[in-house]
Amino acid sequence: MTTWFCPACWHEVPPDAGACPACGYGLADYAALSYDERLLLSLRHPVRECRMIALAVLGRRRCTLAVPVLREILACEDDYFFIREAADALDRIGTPESMALLRTLRTHRSPLVRALIEEKEGVR
Repeated sequence: MTTWFCPACWHEVPPDAGACPACGYGLADYAALSYDERLLLSLRHPVRECRMIALAVLGRRRCTLAVPVLREILACEDDYFFIREAADALDRIGTPESMALLRTLRTHRSPLVRALIEEKEGVR
């Protein structure tokens, strides 16, 4: 039997549900989303590998919609590997807004993240 999860909050939902019983998200609304919008929802997936894949694809697609979402996520994210993938995505997106967000990571609380950003800036 297939297990279904809400794309907004990732709680398990019955396969015939019209809305998520946990958060109320209208599951029919998901079908109307663009591919990029679906990827953006995946940035909050509970499995890190799913978030990482979504980040990589968003970066390769140069998805500008990802920048404000990444700004919000990076404000509280501590996972170095996620931050590294986010930095790569921001670099690939390459807009002034994404580059400004990338520069804010210069003052991140993690010395590893700060070193990563210094290295990225040295390569340019």
